[in-house]
Amino acid sequence: MQKLVTFPNATLNFDDQAVITLTMPLHVTDVTSDKDTIQVRNLLDEASKNLKESDVFDRDDSLTLIDQVEATREYEDELVDSDGGLVLYITTDNAYYYHVDVAPINGVTYDHQPNIIPLIKNYQYTRNYHVLLLNQEGIRLLEKSGGQLFEIDLKENDTDTTATQNESLGADSTDTSLEFGSQDTSNAGTGEFRSEHNDSIFEKQYDLKHYFSAVDHYIDRNYSRKTTFPLILFGTKENQDLFYEISENDYLLDESIDESASQLHDDQIEERVKEKEEEIIQKQEDELIERFEETTPEYRIDDIPQDLALSGMQGQIEELIVEEGYVPTGSIDGNGAYQDNDRTDFLYQLVNLVFNTDGKVYILPEDQMPEGVKLSARLRF
Repeated sequence: MQKLVTFPNATLNFDDQAVITLTMPLHVTDVTSDKDTIQVRNLLDEASKNLKESDVFDRDDSLTLIDQVEATREYEDELVDSDGGLVLYITTDNAYYYHVDVAPINGVTYDHQPNIIPLIKNYQYTRNYHVLLLNQEGIRLLEKSGGQLFEIDLKENDTDTTATQNESLGADSTDTSLEFGSQDTSNAGTGEFRSEHNDSIFEKQYDLKHYFSAVDHYIDRNYSRKTTFPLILFGTKENQDLFYEISENDYLLDESIDESASQLHDDQIEERVKEKEEEIIQKQEDELIERFEETTPEYRIDDIPQDLALSGMQGQIEELIVEEGYVPTGSIDGNGAYQDNDRTDFLYQLVNLVFNTDGKVYILPEDQMPEGVKLSARLRF
């Protein structure tokens, strides 16, 4: 059993293996968590029963999948330990799961490809990110992933402190020390990054720049580059302006939370972060729709399977939008030609062609799609 937090993810390339996709919404209260446990058991029961009675897969694959379904049961508590939703993939080799923010419907599907539509809906906008709570006394780092917001214990990377200090401050330029640890205060996190310099490090803007530079290098090296998560800055405008000036972090977002977090309780911080996430997502939605509206006809393909298939194969699609619930029939052959048949492989194949050439895919409700269009692509200029 393996938990995944990024998408697209090469782990999901199952090479035409038999795979079961199980999806369900999740909740966080004790009462609803018990209901979630019962629901995941019911879905596993359904999967096991259908595998015994159905001929979707050959006998050997069905028997192997039944064993994998039974093995998954011992992870029930882990699977439901989140809010939002669960997307679980069970193959003949292993099982993989996501905790997502966008709750999917209850269901089980059986195919030789994973149902990735719930993941597209969850990951099409910024939902995995880091939040840097920045002030002149220390920092805290939060991570949003797998449907949960939690604080990172910065002490985990204590061994990198000296290297970061030497690289960012210069080993001989100052006696500033960077240290990690918990402070016995209500607002401190489990791992706080503090700077001390004869109790007067912040007396000069020059010293503050060096401190923020050390923080920037540390977060960039140990978290941003490793996860590729966007970074949201949370702090006063004065501190933010200085941090933006010195930052070399390619994942730092322009969108920020302009407020000091030092006097806020954790639930207030979480509320501010959630509000900023919703604001960022709304902006991304608006910009996406605007891009399609402004794209000229020669760079946009609407509802033409053959042209979409060929453009996908040739890596020409920059962005693909699909009406939610739309499942076109047909398939794409190895030459990128659309085959008009009763199979339902077309959308899955097209989506993977787009992902494999660094394009983006979005699932939109009908009222956000161009009028009368169910599948549309913006081509690369």
